[in-house]
Amino acid sequence: MANSKFRQFFRKSNGLDKKENNFKSNNFSIIHPEEIEIDFEHIIGHQECKRELSILLKYLENPTLYSRYNIMPYCKYMLIGSEGVGKTTLVKAIAKTVHFPIIVVEPSFFYDTDKVLDEVDNLFEKVLECEENCIVLFKEVQYIHSMIPEVLQPFLEKLLSYFREMPELIAFATLSSSGEVHNFLMEKPAFNKIIQLYPPELKIREQILEDFLKDVSVDNDLNIHRLALDTYQMTTGDIKNLVRNTILYSLQKENETITYSDFVEVLAQTTFGYIRTKLDDKERLATARHEAGHVIAGYFSSPETYKVSKVEITPRSIYLGVTQETIDESKKSFFRKDIENRIISCLGGMASEEHYYKATTSGVENDLAQATSFAVELHKAFGMSKEIGPVHLLSEENPLDILNDLADLLIQDFLKDMYKKAKAIINEHADALDALTQALLDKEVVYSEEVSKILKEYHNN
Repeated sequence: MANSKFRQFFRKSNGLDKKENNFKSNNFSIIHPEEIEIDFEHIIGHQECKRELSILLKYLENPTLYSRYNIMPYCKYMLIGSEGVGKTTLVKAIAKTVHFPIIVVEPSFFYDTDKVLDEVDNLFEKVLECEENCIVLFKEVQYIHSMIPEVLQPFLEKLLSYFREMPELIAFATLSSSGEVHNFLMEKPAFNKIIQLYPPELKIREQILEDFLKDVSVDNDLNIHRLALDTYQMTTGDIKNLVRNTILYSLQKENETITYSDFVEVLAQTTFGYIRTKLDDKERLATARHEAGHVIAGYFSSPETYKVSKVEITPRSIYLGVTQETIDESKKSFFRKDIENRIISCLGGMASEEHYYKATTSGVENDLAQATSFAVELHKAFGMSKEIGPVHLLSEENPLDILNDLADLLIQDFLKDMYKKAKAIINEHADALDALTQALLDKEVVYSEEVSKILKEYHNN
């Protein structure tokens, strides 16, 4: 960063020494390193991102090592990832480790187009006021789109001017989704290095849960691995909120310890809504048969790979019942047979309704939507249709209308065939279907262990 003499020169050359220093803004805040809880070493997960950023960290801790070779690492980073994935936490951890303050630029910075050019000057005046080095963090830069074109261009020119004058200034921008914004800012260029952050994988989620629960009184039977499976695709922020909300839920019940069922209920409330009025006996039975049908069709179409986390017939805001399959996160690609098995499982609820009632209900709508989506991808995206061949038909610019029409007909016939297979499985394994239905009626929520016990009991019958 610039030394004091450079700071004086920079102020003068940019006219900052003539500005009144009483301009107040709610668009910036300063976080001092002693206010930050976690350092870089103790960040859980994001190993590839940490490896990339460790180069910057080593430079900040020992810049002479790099000056020997007349080289400097990237200093302007764009962090891309969904909300709660840990973008800001990484920046804070770096700041704590090297003992730098962070000047945080809030998204509101981009809203007030009348003042935004003055705000840029005000921001870098704050940078120059720092006695030592600092980090600038622009949060959620997608809001740059709120600027009118007449303001956007001079704003970028002014920002880049400051960046050129301060090549050693460490700056980060965060973005919740990649797209036009980051391309726009990279092309200028304002930021010269992109780092993508993803939700944590299973082992990392286990570590995160253990860390968040280390000072919490939990039931002895709480299985962290099983809970981590239930938090598939959740970010660190999501998991933190889950733990917090589960603690509040448990306190409301006046429990002495937090149980797995507490977590399950809070997860269900978040995903499917709160419990509604109880179903009457007739609809409750129909719901149990429908959910059991998903499990039976899914399991007996692929006993080696099908796993279920829980089956529930608690009526909620969104669904009357739900079957939650356990995702094999180690599996990154799928064969045609894998997709067919998923579709058969989706159609199992409908097949079960027809088995018992010789008719189906409106409750199959979401199942049909999922099954159709899988079938469309199989035929139009993955090149798995023998009749169509290795062609991708989902592009908006695809000119092959004739093949699209053929694919639509093939998809319809394909789904009819999958439904026929689902019905055959349901009819063949009616005893297992009855047993799982009864377990749901007795307990309302049946977890993986008991589901597996029932399925294995009837597997060889």
